[in-house]
Amino acid sequence: MAFLEEAKKYLLRGWSVVPLEAKGKKPLISWKEYQERQATVNEIESWFKWENNIGIVTGKISGITVIDCDSPAAIDLASKKGLPTCPTVKTGKGYHFYYAYEPGVGNFQKRDDLPGIDLRGDGGFVVAPPSIHPSGAVYSWEGETRDLPPLPKWILRDGERKSSPGTFTDYFQGAQLGSRNDTLARMTGFLAKNIPYQDALEFALVWNTKNNPPLPHDEIERTVLSIYRLEGIARAKKAEEPAAPTAGPVIEDEEENAKEVLEIDDLSDGIDSMYEEGLPPGESTGWKTLDPHYTVHPGQITIVTGIPGHGKSEFIDALMVNLVTAKQWKFAIFSAESKPDRHSVGLIEKFVGMPFGKGPSQRMDKLRVEAGKEFLRGRFFFLEPSEKHTTLDWIIEQAGILVAQKGINGLLIDPWNELEHKRSNGVSETEYISQSLSKLRRFRRRTNVHVFLVAHPQKLNRDSKGNYPVPTLYDISGSAHWRNKADSGVCVWRDVAQERSTQITKIYIQKIKTKETGKVGVVDLIYDRVTGRYSDKPWDHGL
Repeated sequence: MAFLEEAKKYLLRGWSVVPLEAKGKKPLISWKEYQERQATVNEIESWFKWENNIGIVTGKISGITVIDCDSPAAIDLASKKGLPTCPTVKTGKGYHFYYAYEPGVGNFQKRDDLPGIDLRGDGGFVVAPPSIHPSGAVYSWEGETRDLPPLPKWILRDGERKSSPGTFTDYFQGAQLGSRNDTLARMTGFLAKNIPYQDALEFALVWNTKNNPPLPHDEIERTVLSIYRLEGIARAKKAEEPAAPTAGPVIEDEEENAKEVLEIDDLSDGIDSMYEEGLPPGESTGWKTLDPHYTVHPGQITIVTGIPGHGKSEFIDALMVNLVTAKQWKFAIFSAESKPDRHSVGLIEKFVGMPFGKGPSQRMDKLRVEAGKEFLRGRFFFLEPSEKHTTLDWIIEQAGILVAQKGINGLLIDPWNELEHKRSNGVSETEYISQSLSKLRRFRRRTNVHVFLVAHPQKLNRDSKGNYPVPTLYDISGSAHWRNKADSGVCVWRDVAQERSTQITKIYIQKIKTKETGKVGVVDLIYDRVTGRYSDKPWDHGL
């Protein structure tokens, strides 16, 4: 709980704290409001139960401005210019130097006269101890209790302050109909010369809330991106370098670059740890016969397919109950084929081990129903979107919020086929599926959440006994990317000729990306129709 304790300590110091992805630098929440207010203790406790990295918002709200030196050369340059003794943080590659807040000072990166030196003031944040760098290095304090001296003046230059009287502050008033586009273009032209693209886009979106009426969100994005591209071309020409067409913003955030380009020295600690402690295994499924073939690895995607009615949703539900029971996992669930209350009943049956409704078997009593509800409380969160929100983007957004607020470990999307899919003109189904799976891959990498995605296969023909062939990930309609982009692939299959209440269900493990997760193969589990539970075959593991 070191992260939670440190976050509370920072809050007591008057610093505004926000959660960042584990072992990363991306905020897990929309953090603009925390430039104006500090988080509550309840928010802090919900964010840092799961050891997310800690971000401290710089500027007026926390009373600090931070100089970021990301290399020995940058530290040497800053030292020669003068670095008054101050609280200092050792980062993954360099140091953060904490100084008293300098009114009106924002952020800068990649300044030509200060290579490797960045500044964080109003509108910025820094990663704080005991956060873990993507390389595995741990952020640590040196002189944490020192006083905050004034910011050295050499870090500033003409135009560095954001709030030039009578000019830039006017943009905070918003714009009226007829002047919005021109104002946006002029404002973005100024920002493009001073701050990174992502910061400018966030500023423009906040500015837009002041407009009467606001511009469409996508128009803001197009305008800001276009001007940043032009600014990049202008800089390239000025340097007499050819300006190649780009697929995205020319100006990138240094925080992102720090994650994208790593050398072996950055990775050494992580490699040594895996050598000493072994490759990190996945979590047990709860079935001894299945574990050698498949485990649930945080931060991966499992694609689950199967013929409708063969039990793939029941299998995933049983797996989630096992993970909650053994490992206290928490799940966000989008289930288009079952309403949340009915879905809850199935989960309660699997937890209690008795049927919920009336029938030939003894049903659970009211006391067990209450025990089942208590089991679900705080562990399962059901996403129930409106018709217009039944999209992958909405689900990812809501799951991200639940990561920050509730600490979820897993996301279930069941099934893919029931989502609202709107492809842009000229985008094929294969391209769309590839783009969508890439979004999920980025989400699971950023949050370390395991994603279960259920997708139906295309129509298959029965054999002479009435059985369907075993579908593969390649049989899912639309694209071979279902297999290519999955970390693990599972098919759930049953012999429809079986009429017994307890029947064998075959779990085909068709893809395993990393050997520590499992291996390809097939395992038989026993399915109990009455309770929805799955169990190992006793004769398969000596029970």
